[in-house]
Amino acid sequence: MAPVERLEFMTILYWMFVLLVVMVTFYVIFRSLSKKSYWIMAIIALFYTVILAFSFFQRF
Repeated sequence: MAPVERLEFMTILYWMFVLLVVMVTFYVIFRSLSKKSYWIMAIIALFYTVILAFSFFQRF
């Protein structure tokens, strides 16, 4: 694996970890609001996925 590819891979892992932390935080905060909390987490996950895909494919 070339250094640049490794850096991009580590960046993706970093943002996946950030997404996981955000989703766990929202789960703990909105645990009582079952339906609403899952919609909020889904919107945040979709938002992060779009940002991650855009930043990854922008390099090519």
